[in-house]
Amino acid sequence: MRSAEVVGEKGGYVVVIRYGLTERVVAARDNTGHINRRKFASLDSVDNFLRNTVHIVDYHVASANFEPAPRQARYEQNAQRLKAVHESAAYDKWFRAQVQEALDDPRPAIPHDEVRKEFAALRAELVRKTNS
Repeated sequence: MRSAEVVGEKGGYVVVIRYGLTERVVAARDNTGHINRRKFASLDSVDNFLRNTVHIVDYHVASANFEPAPRQARYEQNAQRLKAVHESAAYDKWFRAQVQEALDDPRPAIPHDEVRKEFAALRAELVRKTNS
């Protein structure tokens, strides 16, 4: 990587990384799965990202067009992130409980071939019913 430029705009800072003859804006996937330019709320968060993630310590800042995001927008964004973390933790807890319940189940395991035969019979019965 050759260099980075931090560009201030409405709502935060974006980072442009230059490597070789190419330049790309740092992007991130949002909670809907879309990829958008990643906006940083402060120069501290930009510096932390560049130093610890990309390992660039020397960069240029163009802050002439910087306008901080409205407080409410930042709170809503943080609330969405926190909600996603809580949902993920709740799902993880539920999933681990399901796995533990299956591991603790005292019933004997059913051989794979036996299960395949049972489901083949069920499938054949359903096909027979739908064709009649």
